[in-house]
Amino acid sequence: MLKRFLTVGSLLRNDELLEYKRKIEKRDDITYPFYDDLEGYKECEERAVEEIVENKSKKVLKR
Repeated sequence: MLKRFLTVGSLLRNDELLEYKRKIEKRDDITYPFYDDLEGYKECEERAVEEIVENKSKKVLKR
């Protein structure tokens, strides 16, 4: 079940976040949160969240 959840999560990520995900998977010296280890990750994640919230808000307002 966890693998399926992770796969779906990967499909929902935009290309920029997927690139960070690949970098994280290849490193063994990285810790969570990833903000300190990957320059630009926090900003990328924040933009992605804002985009998702904006899209969801538009869908709700159309109803």
